[in-house]
Amino acid sequence: MSYQINSKRLEQRFENLGPGDHLCHFYDTEEEHRVVFEPFIRLGLEREEKVMYVTDNHTEEDILNRLEKDGVDIKVYQEKGQLVTIKADDLYTKDGFFSPFGMIQLLQAETLRALDEGYSALRITGEATWSLKGVPGSQRLIEYEEELNHFFPGSKCLAICQYPKNRFKPRVLMDVMAAHPIVIIGTEIFNNFYYESPGYLQGRVSDDVKLNTCLNNLLQWGRTEEKIKKIEAESHQAQKMEAVRTLAGGIAHDFNNLLMGIQGRASLMMLNTDAHHPNFEHLKGIEECVMRAAELAGQLLDFSKIEFRHEQITDLNIIMKRMNRVFEYAEKHVVLHEMLEEKLWPVKVDQPQIEQVISNIYTNAAQAMSGKGNLDIRTENVVLNRYDAMSIGVEMGEFVKISIADTGIGMDEKILQRIFEPFFSTKKVGRGIGLGLASAYSIIRGHHGAIKVFSKKGKGSKFDIYLPAINTEIKDEFGLTDEILRGSETILLVDDEGMIIHVGKEIIERMGYRILTANSGKEALEIYEMNHDRIDLVILDMVMPEMGGGEVYDRMKSINPHVQVLLSSGYSIEGEAQEILKRGCNGFIQKPFGMEQLSQKIRGILDKKISCKFPCQ
Repeated sequence: MSYQINSKRLEQRFENLGPGDHLCHFYDTEEEHRVVFEPFIRLGLEREEKVMYVTDNHTEEDILNRLEKDGVDIKVYQEKGQLVTIKADDLYTKDGFFSPFGMIQLLQAETLRALDEGYSALRITGEATWSLKGVPGSQRLIEYEEELNHFFPGSKCLAICQYPKNRFKPRVLMDVMAAHPIVIIGTEIFNNFYYESPGYLQGRVSDDVKLNTCLNNLLQWGRTEEKIKKIEAESHQAQKMEAVRTLAGGIAHDFNNLLMGIQGRASLMMLNTDAHHPNFEHLKGIEECVMRAAELAGQLLDFSKIEFRHEQITDLNIIMKRMNRVFEYAEKHVVLHEMLEEKLWPVKVDQPQIEQVISNIYTNAAQAMSGKGNLDIRTENVVLNRYDAMSIGVEMGEFVKISIADTGIGMDEKILQRIFEPFFSTKKVGRGIGLGLASAYSIIRGHHGAIKVFSKKGKGSKFDIYLPAINTEIKDEFGLTDEILRGSETILLVDDEGMIIHVGKEIIERMGYRILTANSGKEALEIYEMNHDRIDLVILDMVMPEMGGGEVYDRMKSINPHVQVLLSSGYSIEGEAQEILKRGCNGFIQKPFGMEQLSQKIRGILDKKISCKFPCQ
């Protein structure tokens, strides 16, 4: 029976070995033998240990040639005496017989000699096949292996005893295994719970100790089986969660496409509606509903994306003021009290993610107050000393703190302990899926910050968010205005959703641009190839059947290396979108988006106002 070669894991375990370790190696093939002894010796040489190889089944030339092929400069190490090879007949049986205690004394002497020569330890490995030659005393092999466990602990010596499985009787190998605390099988290394204390095999251990040893071995075996079952269960759960993530991502993508159609039509209607018209407020309400629905889709996307943040230097007061205006519009019966520190320190954050955190907390607060109550919002600069920082799980230093306190129903201790668990919710079915606060916790921790909640039943709740402050000035970021920016260039809009093509075409035309449209990647390439000299920008959907946005972008770039592309998707910027951006795509906009946001993205690319490598969402 041969074993899968796993040299990487073996070498990682070898890194943790040190003086006092006693191992045996059971192997079937020459490759398994090589993969074990080469890194064992190489690591000893690198650590300034004296290394000794005892040959028997292999010749000295075999071993040295293998080490040389492995990149070891054997001549240098041999010349200074650090690498020594010796035949088993000249070590174990040099007097014509084998003595376990005499051999241990010899090891002690060789270890002291290595230390006197300036080496940090003696590292030894060798082939136990000499014991099969019938030399007087060789039947005491197991006694010797067992006595080594008295010598090795506390010594400056470590060893691997080599046993080719096809040369030894199973009964001997069973006793060998019981005499070694660590076992290598093929190229897999294990802590040996079959290991038995010194003297056990020679009958010098009492029945009580033997019983306890057997019972402990059984317990360890049971715990190992339990660990295996736990790993299998976790693997099964991970597979289920991966399926959930895939499903969630697909639903969120299609949902965002539908919201894009609603948002686009609302934007067009608002262009033709006076701000004093009775329907204008309803249109603003539709936009608000779209935003809240997009936040829900964003929570689903959190479970289908890899971690990525596009961080900007930000004044959190700007974010809080914007979120507060939205909240006041949506929750007219909640009185909001805003207490924002005037000279708030800057932070470096992913703005959409922080907005998502605030929105999630606001939503929970509104539901806890049943639409009536007070919401206190405070920002302040704080300096956390070592004790305060440790208590909330961050590094000591300067932080910006956001406090959000409501007068809702509050939570008891049992709920508080689970508040940040995914899929945990106290809401009725249909009113929440238990992702909001779990996402908030993940986002804040990802920014090296902390989020804490304080609550009592009937006394409301308070969330404190800590984000690391940075010592720099805030630059005026492009895109914070609500103005619709216009132009006259030619834009190619590519999307497989007819609804988005129809609404998008009219929106872009209302901005003053000339517009071409394509319903598929293939059609987009045909149009671009014929018109690339006059197309200034391509707005490209990322997910389309037959030919996706990534392939379309690459082929457009082969036609025109300077093609300008704004990537659009119902998925978030993470994952595939990020890969396309790395290949030179000029920007990304996530559906659903408003007319103002789209206009600013377009002008940002055409006027080259956005120069960051990974454009903001």
